Formats: sequence, C-alpha cells, structure tokens
Amino acid sequence: MTDIDHAAPRRRLPVFTGILVLIALAILISLGTWQVERLHWKEGLIADIAARQAASPVPLADIEAMAAAGGDIEYRKVTASGRYINNKERHFFATWRGQTGYYIYTPLELADGRILFVNRGFVPYDNKEPEMRMQGQLTGEQTVTGLAREKLPGKPSWVVPDNDVAKNIFYWKDLDVMAGSVGLEKARVIPFFVDADSTPIRPACRSAASPRWICRTTICNMLSPGTGLPPCFSSWWRSPGSARGPRHLSNSITSILDHIGLEVPKSLNPEQT
Repeated sequence: MTDIDHAAPRRRLPVFTGILVLIALAILISLGTWQVERLHWKEGLIADIAARQAASPVPLADIEAMAAAGGDIEYRKVTASGRYINNKERHFFATWRGQTGYYIYTPLELADGRILFVNRGFVPYDNKEPEMRMQGQLTGEQTVTGLAREKLPGKPSWVVPDNDVAKNIFYWKDLDVMAGSVGLEKARVIPFFVDADSTPIRPACRSAASPRWICRTTICNMLSPGTGLPPCFSSWWRSPGSARGPRHLSNSITSILDHIGLEVPKSLNPEQT
C-alpha cells in the first residue's frame, strides 16, 4: 500500500467534518430566524389583543355578522343579555396556579330563544357541582360583557383525552357536543363562546377574560410550539384528581411567569361563579 492510499482517508475526513459543521450552522441559523419571527408574531398578537380589549364592547349581533363573513372575532369585546340556564352548565377541566378545577360554561338564553355559551370563570375541583356554589346560580335577566372566542374546528391533538360527557368533564371545548349533551338544538346555538369579564362578580376577582390570563396563555403556547395541546398541558396530562399531572407543569409555568413579571389570574370565588 502506497503513501497516497494512506493519505486519501485523512483528506476525506476534514471534508466530511466541514460538511457536518455547515449543516449544523444552517440549522442553528434557521432556528434563530424562526425564534425571531415567533417573537415578532407574539408581540403583534399581544398588541392586537390589547387593542381589542381596550375597545368598547359591541352588540352580539356585530360579532355574529363578523363571524359569518369569515372575520377574526378572537378576543373582541362583546355584550349580550339573557337568562342563564343553570341546570345545563358544562365543565371544562383546567388548572389555576397548580389547582385543579373547571371553567364553568353556562348557556345564556337570549330574548329570541337562541343560546350563547358563556365561560363564567374557574372553580376549584371540589366545587364542580352547582350545589356547592348556589350563590352563583344567577336567575332573571343578566347582562354579560366579555371576549368572543372562536369555536374549535376539532380536537386539538390525539394526546388530549376524549371528553367524558357522562361525567360532564370536557378536556377540549367541543361546542356542538356541549350543547347536544344537554338537549340544545345545534340550530339554536351561536357558533362561538364568550369569556365573561368581572361585570357580574366583585371586581377583586379575576374572570375568564382576564388580560393577564390571555398573556399567560400566549406564553404557554410559545413554550410548547407545535404540540397541538391546550396551553401548558404538554405530555404531563393526567385525569382529574390525579396526584401528578397538570398541576406540576402549571407550577413550573407559574414560576417562569412570576420571574418575568406576569401574574396568573386569581380564582373566582365559587359562590360567585
């Protein structure tokens, strides 16, 4: 074997190493560019949400017209009046500062007989049933002001558990099933939700439409890009009442938010939801 034969592998090795370095550099540059683009997107989204929150609430009919025309209704401030159908409320499983509980979605029957599902806020796990919070079972004509939220087109991810309709536990907000499970005709149901603000409750409480909560949700989505999961749940999902699961991940997210100066919304008083 000649010296030339020995030299050939040594020459090829630096070339191969150089190619790997260039590939790694290209990947790092792409990731850096992607992060900058997401940062600009996030800043624009937060600014857009803040502007919508600062606007005066518009009648429900205006949001309906915008939705029918294919417009973006997310986080637009809206007001509506009607009577809550308290015996048909639906429960969306969630966490608040590590505390397991539910967001209470109550149908609001409008004067024309149509139904608007209103997210009235968070209650702890032990206060899931209405009899544990009777003062919150509002009767008579009510006016709600809040933020419009679009109907989900489908299940966010295969990782998210199926909704347990029999136990009234929803892991994702399937409006059609929420309505159908309590005998409400789809044709009567307005095809979006409203996250209520603190108008019907004492001002010290944070509502489902808390500005800080919106910022927190946005950041949680940033922390788990591409997963398709609900904010801050990721692969730590467990069923309600589990000793582990969302509460542990939520505590970690809360620590990050506290470090950068963002608050997590206070829980609603269960008697006032």
